[in-house]
Amino acid sequence: MTHDLTPNQPGHYWGRWHTPAPDTADDGEGSTRDIWEVHRVVIHAVDPDDPDQLRAFVPGVEEPQPLDFFEWGPRVWPFSDKAAA
Repeated sequence: MTHDLTPNQPGHYWGRWHTPAPDTADDGEGSTRDIWEVHRVVIHAVDPDDPDQLRAFVPGVEEPQPLDFFEWGPRVWPFSDKAAA
Protein backbone atom coordinates (compact mmCIF):
# COMPACT_ATOMS: atom_id res chain seq x y z
CA MET A 1 0.00 0.00 0.00
CA THR A 2 1.39 3.39 -0.94
CA HIS A 3 0.64 6.63 0.84
CA ASP A 4 0.11 9.93 -0.94
CA LEU A 5 2.61 12.27 0.71
CA THR A 6 1.62 15.31 -1.37
CA PRO A 7 1.39 18.26 1.04
CA ASN A 8 -2.12 19.40 1.95
CA GLN A 9 -1.11 22.40 4.05
CA PRO A 10 1.68 25.00 4.11
CA GLY A 11 4.97 23.99 5.69
CA HIS A 12 8.33 22.44 4.84
CA TYR A 13 8.52 19.03 3.18
CA TRP A 14 11.13 16.70 1.71
CA GLY A 15 10.74 16.45 -2.04
CA ARG A 16 12.39 15.81 -5.39
CA TRP A 17 11.48 18.27 -8.13
CA HIS A 18 11.17 16.28 -11.34
CA THR A 19 9.31 18.57 -13.80
CA PRO A 20 9.66 22.35 -14.20
CA ALA A 21 6.45 24.33 -14.76
CA PRO A 22 6.00 25.93 -18.19
CA ASP A 23 7.86 29.25 -18.45
CA THR A 24 10.26 28.33 -15.62
CA ALA A 25 13.50 30.30 -16.08
CA ASP A 26 16.29 28.20 -17.63
CA ASP A 27 13.67 25.49 -18.36
CA GLY A 28 14.37 24.00 -14.95
CA GLU A 29 18.02 23.20 -15.62
CA GLY A 30 18.43 22.99 -11.84
CA SER A 31 15.78 20.29 -11.51
CA THR A 32 16.80 17.97 -8.70
CA ARG A 33 15.35 14.70 -9.98
CA ASP A 34 17.81 12.60 -7.96
CA ILE A 35 18.28 14.81 -4.90
CA TRP A 36 15.94 15.10 -1.92
CA GLU A 37 15.69 18.71 -0.71
CA VAL A 38 13.50 20.56 1.75
CA HIS A 39 10.90 22.67 -0.07
CA ARG A 40 8.71 25.39 1.42
CA VAL A 41 5.04 24.89 0.52
CA VAL A 42 2.94 28.07 0.53
CA ILE A 43 -0.62 29.14 -0.17
CA HIS A 44 -0.65 30.33 -3.77
CA ALA A 45 -4.41 30.76 -4.33
CA VAL A 46 -7.10 31.74 -1.83
CA ASP A 47 -9.77 29.38 -3.18
CA PRO A 48 -9.39 25.99 -1.41
CA ASP A 49 -10.96 24.29 -4.46
CA ASP A 50 -8.28 25.69 -6.78
CA PRO A 51 -6.03 22.73 -7.75
CA ASP A 52 -3.13 25.19 -7.67
CA GLN A 53 -3.90 26.44 -4.15
CA LEU A 54 -0.56 25.22 -2.76
CA ARG A 55 2.79 25.56 -4.50
CA ALA A 56 6.37 24.80 -3.51
CA PHE A 57 9.50 26.90 -3.68
CA VAL A 58 12.62 25.32 -5.15
CA PRO A 59 16.02 26.64 -4.05
CA GLY A 60 17.36 28.91 -6.80
CA VAL A 61 14.09 29.03 -8.77
CA GLU A 62 12.20 32.31 -8.97
CA GLU A 63 8.59 31.08 -9.14
CA PRO A 64 6.91 28.51 -6.89
CA GLN A 65 6.12 25.23 -8.65
CA PRO A 66 2.94 23.09 -8.75
CA LEU A 67 2.94 20.24 -6.22
CA ASP A 68 2.27 17.65 -8.93
CA PHE A 69 5.73 18.31 -10.34
CA PHE A 70 7.44 16.71 -7.30
CA GLU A 71 7.92 13.37 -5.66
CA TRP A 72 7.04 14.06 -2.02
CA GLY A 73 8.45 12.73 1.21
CA PRO A 74 7.51 13.47 4.81
CA ARG A 75 6.91 16.85 6.37
CA VAL A 76 9.81 18.54 8.16
CA TRP A 77 8.46 19.60 11.51
CA PRO A 78 9.42 23.03 12.89
CA PHE A 79 12.69 23.16 14.76
CA SER A 80 12.81 24.47 18.29
CA ASP A 81 16.02 25.17 20.15
CA LYS A 82 14.21 25.21 23.49
CA ALA A 83 15.08 22.27 25.71
CA ALA A 84 12.20 20.13 26.87
CA ALA A 85 11.34 20.87 30.49
